[in-house]
Amino acid sequence: IEFSKEREKAVARGELQKAQESKQMEEDMIGYMDWLIEAEDVDEEGNKRKTQLHNRESKIFISFFFLFLSFFLSFLKRHWLCQLNHTMRKNCRVAVKTTNFYWLVLLLVFLNTVASASEHYGQPKWLTEMQERANKILLLLFTLEMLMKMYAFGLQIYFMALFNRFDCFVVCGGILELLLVELEVIPPIGIAVLRCIRLLRIFKMTRHWAALSDLVNSLLNSMKAICSLLLLLFLFLIIFALLGMQLFGGKFNFDETQMKRSTFDSFPQALLTCFQILTGEDWNAVMYDGIMAYGGPVFPNMVVCVYFVILFVCGNYILLNVFLAIAVDNLAGGGVCLIRPFVLSSLRVACHSFIHHPYFTNFILVFIILSSISLAAEDPIKSHSFRNIVLGYADYVFTSVFTVEIVLKMTVYGAFLHEGSFCRNAFNLLDLLVVSVSLTSFFLHSSAISVVKILRVLRVLRPLRAINRAKGLKNVVQCVFVAIRTIGNILIVTTLLQFMFACIGVQLFKGVCLTFPDMFPSDFRGTFVVYKDGDMDHPMVKERIWENSDFNFDNVPMGMLALFTVSTFEGWPLLLYRAVDANAINRGPIYNYRVEISIFFVIYIIIIAFFMMNIFVGFVIITFREQGEAEFKNCELNKNQRQCVYYALKAQPIKIYIPKNPSQLKFWRIINSSQFEYIMFVLILGNTLTLAVQHYEQSKLFTSIMDILNMIFTVVFTIEMIIKLMALRHYFIDPWNSFDALIVVGSVLDIAVSEFSGKGESGKVSITFFRLFRVLRLVKLLSKGEGIRTLLWTFVKSLQALPYVGLLIAMIFFIYAVIGMQTFGKVAIDDNTEINRNCNFQTFFMAVLVLFRCATGEQWQEIMLAALPGRRCDPEADIEPGEEYSCGSNLSYIYFISFFMLCAYLIINLFIAVIMDNFEYLTRDWTVLGTHHLDEFKRVWSDYDPEATGRIKHIDLVTMLRRIQPPLGFGKLCPHRVCCRRLVAMNVPLHHDGTVTFNATLFALVRTSLKIKTEGAIDQQNEELKLIIKKLWKRTKPKLIDEVIPPPRGDEVTCGKFYASFLIQDYFKKFRKRKERERKSKKKDKAQGLRSLQDLAPEMRLAMDLEDEDALDGEMTGDEVFTSEATSANTTPAATPMPPIETLVEQTSVFVEPFLKPANGIEAADHVITEQVTGLSDAEKPGSELAGVSVVSVQPLRSDPLPVQRYVCSASHVTLNVQSVN
Repeated sequence: IEFSKEREKAVARGELQKAQESKQMEEDMIGYMDWLIEAEDVDEEGNKRKTQLHNRESKIFISFFFLFLSFFLSFLKRHWLCQLNHTMRKNCRVAVKTTNFYWLVLLLVFLNTVASASEHYGQPKWLTEMQERANKILLLLFTLEMLMKMYAFGLQIYFMALFNRFDCFVVCGGILELLLVELEVIPPIGIAVLRCIRLLRIFKMTRHWAALSDLVNSLLNSMKAICSLLLLLFLFLIIFALLGMQLFGGKFNFDETQMKRSTFDSFPQALLTCFQILTGEDWNAVMYDGIMAYGGPVFPNMVVCVYFVILFVCGNYILLNVFLAIAVDNLAGGGVCLIRPFVLSSLRVACHSFIHHPYFTNFILVFIILSSISLAAEDPIKSHSFRNIVLGYADYVFTSVFTVEIVLKMTVYGAFLHEGSFCRNAFNLLDLLVVSVSLTSFFLHSSAISVVKILRVLRVLRPLRAINRAKGLKNVVQCVFVAIRTIGNILIVTTLLQFMFACIGVQLFKGVCLTFPDMFPSDFRGTFVVYKDGDMDHPMVKERIWENSDFNFDNVPMGMLALFTVSTFEGWPLLLYRAVDANAINRGPIYNYRVEISIFFVIYIIIIAFFMMNIFVGFVIITFREQGEAEFKNCELNKNQRQCVYYALKAQPIKIYIPKNPSQLKFWRIINSSQFEYIMFVLILGNTLTLAVQHYEQSKLFTSIMDILNMIFTVVFTIEMIIKLMALRHYFIDPWNSFDALIVVGSVLDIAVSEFSGKGESGKVSITFFRLFRVLRLVKLLSKGEGIRTLLWTFVKSLQALPYVGLLIAMIFFIYAVIGMQTFGKVAIDDNTEINRNCNFQTFFMAVLVLFRCATGEQWQEIMLAALPGRRCDPEADIEPGEEYSCGSNLSYIYFISFFMLCAYLIINLFIAVIMDNFEYLTRDWTVLGTHHLDEFKRVWSDYDPEATGRIKHIDLVTMLRRIQPPLGFGKLCPHRVCCRRLVAMNVPLHHDGTVTFNATLFALVRTSLKIKTEGAIDQQNEELKLIIKKLWKRTKPKLIDEVIPPPRGDEVTCGKFYASFLIQDYFKKFRKRKERERKSKKKDKAQGLRSLQDLAPEMRLAMDLEDEDALDGEMTGDEVFTSEATSANTTPAATPMPPIETLVEQTSVFVEPFLKPANGIEAADHVITEQVTGLSDAEKPGSELAGVSVVSVQPLRSDPLPVQRYVCSASHVTLNVQSVN
C-alpha cells in the first residue's frame, strides 16, 4: 500500500516534469521558428543581388538538368518493374494480415517448441540430426517471415511495432548462433545461451491473444521498477557479501570431516551464500556454522548471529516483499438465471416441493458429512478388515440416498435436453460423477478398480451449495473460483518461462547432475559392503557407481520439475552445487568446476520465484478486494463510510461501576490512576526480564533468586487482583480481568506444585505446564497502550473473516488427506526415508499433519519422491506375493504439486488478503475518521453516562467532545466558538428533557466528519441516507433509524438550533463590548452618525478574530454561555441556564453569520447588522417550550443606494426584520 502511494507520487512528479519540459520545448520551438523566419527575411534582403547574378550563371545548367531528369522519370514510370513492385508490396501487406498467415506462423512456433522440447539425455543420433535440420529450416522460414513483413510495410513502419522488433531480435540471434556454431568459435556453454533466444519465439502467440497480451504489457510496465529494485538488491548483497568475507572468510573449516559449501571464502561464493540466506533456505544452518566458527554458542560468540538476522529480515521480509508490492500495484490497474421447472404432472410438483424442503436439504447435508467421516475412517492397509466391512455397508446406504436424490432432481428438472436441466449445472455433474463412481465400485471389487472410490471424496464439495447461507464463506469460495479463472493467463506466462528455462537447463546439464546414492562413504571409488535389512550374517558387496540425481535436467519435463522445486526454495542449494560441480556427461563431479553456472539459477529465482510467483499472490489479493466490494459497487458509501455508519448504529454505551462506599471508592481511584498503570507496566517488564535471563546450567544461587523474584511478582499480581475485586462489582465481566485472574491462579498453582510436588516425571510435566502462566503475563502488555489496543482490535477484526478461510482450507486438507490415504497408505514406514513414523499416510490425522508440513513447504519434494512407485509395502498390507515393492503411485507428482500450488500460492494467501484488507488503516491518513477511532467515543461517553442509560445533557456535549481528539472529536485546544459551530453542523436531535442519545450523537459525528449526505437539501439527503441504511442493513430497527435521522417536522428541536441561538447572543455581547471600549477610548463625536455596512465590515471581522476570543471570554460575567471545563468525570459541568427565547431574540441586535452552512445549507453572509428587532408578530413569536432558534436563511430585502438596508432572518418560529440606517 505504501509502495503504491509512493509510486503514484513519483508518477505524478514525472508527469508534471514531462509537462513542464514539453511546454518549455514548445516555447523554445516557437522562438526558434520566429528566429528562422526573421533570419530568412534578413537573408533575402542581404543576398538578393547575389542571387540574381548566380541565377543567370546557373539557369542554363538547371534547365539542362531538369530536362534530363524529366526524360529519366518518364522512362521509369513507363517501366513495368515499378508497377510490379507496387502490386507485390500491396499483396504482401494483405497476405501478412490474414488469419491463415497468423495460424501458419503459430504452427511454425509450435514446431520450433516441439523440436526444442524433444531434446533429452541419451537421445539417438538421428534425432539430433533431425533437430539440427529442423532448426535450420525453421530459422529460414522465420527469416522469410521477417523479410516479407519488412518488404510489405517498409523498415520504418516495421520497426515501429514492439513485436516486430522482438521478432527481428530473435531471428538475428538465431542467425548469429548458426554462424558461430558452424565456425566453432564459441564454447558449448555459449551455444546453450544463444539457443535460448530461439525459445523466445513462444511469446509470438501473445501478439493476437488480447488477455495474454495485456498481461505481458503489464509485466513489461513493471520492468522499470523491477530494474531499480534489482539494483538495490544487488548492492545489498554486495555489501553483506563483503562484510561476510571480513567476518567469516576462511573460518568455516572448523569441521575437518565435512566440507561446507555455503561459505564466505571468496567473493562469488559469498554472494551465493548471501543469496541463499535471502531466500530463507537453510539460512539457520549457515548461521549455526558462523556461530561455531567463532567457538560455539556462548555469549560473546553469539553476537555474530546479528549479521545473519539482519540479512534475513531486511532481505527476505523487506526487499523481497517489494516484488509483491510491484505486482499488486501493476495488476490493480487491470448472473445466474434460475429457471422455473416445467411442471407437467403432480409427481413433479410433489418432488419439487420435497427436494426444496429444508428438512430434506439438512438430511442430505448430514449424510454428506457422515459419508465423508466414513471415508476418513477407512483402514488403507487392511482392505478387508472388520472396520472397512462395516463402512462398506454404510457406503451402500449413503450411495442409495444420494442416488435417490439425483433421481428426484432429474425428475423435477429433467436430465439434459432443455435449458436449466440437471446435467447443465456443474455441481450437479459433480454429484452425478461421484455417485456413478460409487455405483461402479459396487460391481468391480478388484483392488485395481477400487481406487475409483477415491473420487467419492469429491462429495465433500457439495456442502458449498448449502453453505451459501454463510455469507463470509460464500465470498471466500467465490474469490477462489474467480482467482483460479483469473490466474489462467499468468499461469500460461509462467509455464512458458518455466519451459524456456528447462530447455536451457537441458542444454547445460543433461547427463551431468550425478550423485552417489550412499552419502556416507568418504571414498567414492571401488566397492563397499551393505547388509540387507540389517542382517550382519548376509553381507553384500556393491560397486560404487555415480547415479543420476532425483532432480535432473535429462529432459524438459524433469527440468521443469527440478526448476519448480527451486522456485519453492526447497533444496535448491543442493541442486545448485551439483550443477556447479558438474564436469561432463557420464563423468563424476569436480568441486566448483563451473561457478559461473550459478548465474542461471540466480536469474531463474529472481524472474520466477521473486516476481512471477508473487503475481499469484497479487491476483489473490486484488481478486479478494474486488469480490469483497462487488456487492457494494452501486452503493454511494465507500467501505470506510459503511463500516463507521454500521458501528454508529450497532454500538452500545459502556457501563462503568463507580462505588459509593468511601473505602471502596479509594481502591477504585487507585486502580484507575495512571500511576498504578505505570507501576504494573514496570512490574510486567521486570517479570519478563527475569524469565528471559534464565538459561541452561544456571547456578543454584541464580535459580533461587529467580524463584524468589517469581514469588514476589506473583504476590504483587495477586494483590492487584484482590484490589480490583474489592473495587469493582463486576470484575469478571471485563475479558482482561478474567485473563489476569487466570494468570494469577495459574502462577499460584505453579508455586504450589513446584514446592510440594515430587521429583517424578508427572511432577515435572505439571511444573512445566503451570510455568506457562508466567510467560502469559507478557500478554497483559497488550491492554496497556492505546496504539497496541487498536492494533489488537484490528487483528481481532481480521479473525472474523479468517474462520471462513480456515473452513475452506479444512475442506481441501480433508480431500487430499483421504486421497493420500487411499493412494500412499500402504507404503511401508522406514525411518531411513521420508515416509517414516512421523510422516506417513496410514491414518487420517497423520495424513493431515503431512499435508500441513507440505503446505509450509518443508521438504515436500522429498515426500513426493518417497511416494513414487517401487516402494516397499507395509508387511500388514493386503498384497499379492511378489508385490512387496509395488506400493506408491505416479500420481505423486500431480498430488503434491497441485496441493502445494493450491495451498501455498492460493488458499493460504487468502490470509494475507484478509489481513491486508483489515490492516489498511495503518497506512491510511489518520486525519480521516475510521472505525478504530470510534472506541474512544464509547470510553469518554461512559464518564458522563456511567450507568449506560444512553443519554446525557446537551450542555455536556462541548466538554465531552473537546476531550476526544480529532478526527472524531474537537480536541482540547479547540475554541468554544468553533466547537459550537461544529455542533450546529452536526444538528443532533434534542429530546424534550434536554438530553441527546448515544447513537444519534455518534452517528452525527460520523456523518459530518465523513461528509455523508451533507450537501444539498437536508431533508432529501436524510431520506436518501435512510434508504441506503435500510438496503445495506435490513435488520436495522426503524425506531433506531428515526432516532439517528429524525423525520422532517416543523417543530423539531435540535442541538444545532440551540447552539445557534447561543452563538447569536455571544456574538452580540462581544460586539457590544468592543463598541463600548471604542467609545471610551476614542470619544468621537456622536454627530458623525452611524457608519454604513461596508465601513463597519473590517471591525466586524476583527470582532470575529479568534485571537482575541480568550481575552473577551475573560471579561464575560455571570451570564456567560459556556463553562471552560468539566468539574469531574462523574459530575455534570456547571452551565448558565438558557434564557427564554423571547428574551434571547429581544437582546439580539447584532448577528454575524459565517458558520451555519454545513448543517442547514445556508449561504453564509459576511456581516449582518441589526440595531433594532422589528416586525415580530404574535403568531411569529416562539412558544415558551422552544429551546433554541436556527437561522436557515439570510437574504437582503432590497439592495439600493438608499441609506436604509433591511435584511430578514427566517427561523423555525421567528422572522426577524433587521434594518440598518446609515
